Amino acid sequence: MSPDHTGGTPDTPGDEPSPAALLHDHAALLAFLNASPVGLVQADLNGDVQLINSVTAMLLLPLASTRRMDNLYDLLATVVPDLRDRVEMFMAPTGLVCDGLRLELPQGRHHGAPLQVVSLRVVKLDDDRIMAMFTDISRQVQAERARQAAEQRLQFSLQAAQVGDWAIDPVSGALLRSPLFDSCLGHDTPQPDGHIDDLLAALHPDDRDAAEAGLRSALAEGGEWRTECRVRRPDGQLRWLRLQGRVMTLTGQPTRMLGVALDTTPSHPQGVDQA
Repeated sequence: MSPDHTGGTPDTPGDEPSPAALLHDHAALLAFLNASPVGLVQADLNGDVQLINSVTAMLLLPLASTRRMDNLYDLLATVVPDLRDRVEMFMAPTGLVCDGLRLELPQGRHHGAPLQVVSLRVVKLDDDRIMAMFTDISRQVQAERARQAAEQRLQFSLQAAQVGDWAIDPVSGALLRSPLFDSCLGHDTPQPDGHIDDLLAALHPDDRDAAEAGLRSALAEGGEWRTECRVRRPDGQLRWLRLQGRVMTLTGQPTRMLGVALDTTPSHPQGVDQA
């Protein structure tokens, strides 16, 4: 085959890529790494870093202040001390080494400092390389902790007011119950979650039909349910109980009825034998 006018010959499938092509591919890879919204680190099995993007450098800056970024295991030694062991114990040639590990970085541990938490995922690429991916989940963790704190405050308020809370699945009728709700029904120990029929069975026969009609109507139509009725406790004692619930919806569909229960016997001086 005669040479072309540029002095070269057409490429064949077996030709090695030129240095210029390799340089172009490497630049494209670096551009991809730096444009990624997550932190990416490629390292060998000894942890020596081969590629690292700018997001990783920013996320792990609190660790890098005391450690170098040239070895992944050393960099993460204070937050994932067993990472090297995890990789060495992963015998498959490729696959997921670990996923969803939450790393709370040092600046999030100081009083008044903003919480910073990242999620770590490590994949074994081949017999020589691993890829670590870091995702900033600080806002997610903050929201989770805020919900937990709100739940704790709610439970404290309910306990202080001696109000039991419960929930009903509108579709299955499953009943979720709190220990204080069980106490309102006269149980000394927490009871297993059950069914709406368990609640209705505890109501006085003279009060049951009206209470059940209102409850099932609220569950079907999505609304509030309020009733004050007598309940018979396991020891045979009758007490007045005020029950109130509201159906929660998502995209217009009922998802759960949340409710409370309060023993109102002291407000009934005529006793429990009279409706």
